[in-house]
Amino acid sequence: MTAEALGSVYREVSDAHRGDHACPCGWQPNPQADIALLQAALAMTAQILREPDLRRMPIAGRA
Repeated sequence: MTAEALGSVYREVSDAHRGDHACPCGWQPNPQADIALLQAALAMTAQILREPDLRRMPIAGRA
């Protein structure tokens, strides 16, 4: 679902930067490179992180 939403937003932004009334910011869509970067970012943030092991954490003070 996240990938579908991200793809939909990318399509809207890409469409806004093409045609006669394109956004004047200068960005040009490059679907092949842009999608590869989006996939990598999604994969990095979707990784399951292990819970910290309190036995291996450094002591930060005294209670």
